[in-house]
Order: sequence, then structure tokens, then C-alpha cells
Amino acid sequence: MTVLRTAATGGATGPTHFLMEGVKPKQGYTSAWLQRHGAAEGSAIVMTPSAFMTDAAWLEIAKQRAEGIRAMPVIKDHPEWWVLDILDGFGSHFSSPEALAIYWALKIRQAKEEGHTSHVCQFYDQEPAKKDKGVLRSGTAMLRQAASVSKGVVDQWGLVAVGLMAVRSGTKDPQMWIDAAKKVNLHPGFRRPFADWLEEKRGFLEGGLNFKLEDYSADVYPLLPSLWQAMLPTEKRRVMAIVERNGGYTTNCLHELYSEAHVPYAEMQKLRLCVASAKENPHHLDLGVPEVDPGGNAAPELAAAVAAQLPVTHGLASFQLKPPGLAGDALFAHMVAFRARKSF
Repeated sequence: MTVLRTAATGGATGPTHFLMEGVKPKQGYTSAWLQRHGAAEGSAIVMTPSAFMTDAAWLEIAKQRAEGIRAMPVIKDHPEWWVLDILDGFGSHFSSPEALAIYWALKIRQAKEEGHTSHVCQFYDQEPAKKDKGVLRSGTAMLRQAASVSKGVVDQWGLVAVGLMAVRSGTKDPQMWIDAAKKVNLHPGFRRPFADWLEEKRGFLEGGLNFKLEDYSADVYPLLPSLWQAMLPTEKRRVMAIVERNGGYTTNCLHELYSEAHVPYAEMQKLRLCVASAKENPHHLDLGVPEVDPGGNAAPELAAAVAAQLPVTHGLASFQLKPPGLAGDALFAHMVAFRARKSF
């Protein structure tokens, strides 16, 4: 089962959709039944071939979900205002022009998060996801114990009840959503300047940007586990002898590695890689801990390319009210355009 959650930065829980495997829902599992048990208006159960989101399922959900969003607290009091619906980058969310048109007709703009950024930008992936998982674990355990109801079998329809437990928990704790929205800088009442927000998340933004200026060699020894690198040559040879006389990693071999070579059982799998590498490269037995390469041997072209890289915030002036470097008429024109974009 897949559960599609919707919530507002102000704390309100929106429509919830349950994607189930099959052709049609079990009798009684209607939208009205979901609402009676804690789901918000616009919630529904949608059947798919694999219980995962598909383009057809997203289109089927669109009208109910859009109307459910417009029925949420605060939003329903301002029908003339636009709503911003932020979604992750799952393909079906943006592959259907018909679905996009349904949301647009109800004054709902949809924005897509960049790939692999939900842990930083999506407020559900903060505290709400953790609390949901706790409730789901507790509910599933209760379902297993309810043998008189489930007959010892947990099916997808029983899991709907567990999912509703998480929905009700979130509805009772609006502060959970508010705190999460503050954390990812989405709460309109607690917004930090965009430049400050970028500085907070600089580590995530730049994590995959830089090259490591290292001189890589063809030898795999520096890549082997530290357990093997820290062994003395005599200890390495003792390990090789134990494996050799036992004809492989038998129970007795593992016991001798533990008692004679002092290798923890948890590290045995790593040790197998080291032994195999030493058989192909006997000189590994005489090596110790490799020296850390400070990067001084990097190719000059690579070092120059890294030094010439622009900061990750370069070119994002359109997100800032007063970007550095602008003044006079240029700054005034930028601020007018910024206000126009923010006041739709």
C-alpha cells in the first residue's frame, strides 16, 4: 500500500489517498468511510495494478485532491488566493497535462522539488515522517495481535486502518507540521532570507560539487577495510595461514580467526575481501596503514578547474530581495520584478 499525504504549513492535515492493489475497492471502503475515521475531505482509496503510483492513478486522484486542498482550513476562507502545492519529483506527479489543468483550474500551482532534496526541502520528511513511522509500527503490531479480527492474516485492507491512525495522529498534532515547515523555511510567518537559508544548507548544496584532489593509483590496498590495514605483517600472515589450513571459511576457520587472530565475527565478511586481495597481490602482506594523500599530486588542470568553480549560490539573485552587487536603477527594477513574482 502507498499512502499519499497532504498537509499545510499552517498545521492543517489535508486529503489522504491510499493506493491499493487490485481492480476495485473492498465493499464499504469509500471516501465517506475514510472521513468518518479521521481522513480529511477529498480523501479516497484508488486501485492500481501494484499498489504504487501510476499516471492513471494520479489523474484519478487529481480532482478529489484539488477540491480537498481548497476545502482545507484557511484556504477555504480565501477562494481568490492561489495555493502552492509542492511535490517531490516522482514522474507521475507532472507527466499528466490533464491533471495539471485540474489543479490550475482551482487556483493551485504545483512546484517540483529537485531530485534527492526531499530530506532537506520537504517538510514531511522532517518530524512528521518520523512520527508517522512510529504510529505505523505501533498500529501494525496491534493488528497482528488482533487475531479475532484478522484471523492471523494482515492484508492491505487492515493496513488502511493503520494508515488512518497516522492521519489522526497528525491531525491532533498540528504543531508537528508547523515546526517542520519552519525547519525547511516554508512557513510564511517565519521565513529566513533566502541568502541565509542557502548558507544554512551549504553543506547539502555543495556536497556533490567538488572534486577530491587525490592521486589515485591502480592498487586497491588503500581501499581495503582499516581492520586489514592496521594489522602487522605477522598478523596478516597468521590470518592467511588459518584460512589456508581450514580450506576456506568453515565454522572452525571462523572460530580460529576469532580466537587466534582476534578478528571480531562482525568483521569476517570484510576480511574475506582482504584475503582474496592478498592472494592476488602478495605485497599487501608487508604493507601497513597507507599515508593520507594531501592532494598535492593532482593534475594542474583539475586543480585549476576546481579553483575556477563559481559558488553554488551564483545566479540565484531572482530569489533574493536585495542581491549583492545590485544598486541604483538596477536594484529598483529587480525589487519591482521580485514583488510581482511574489504577489500572485
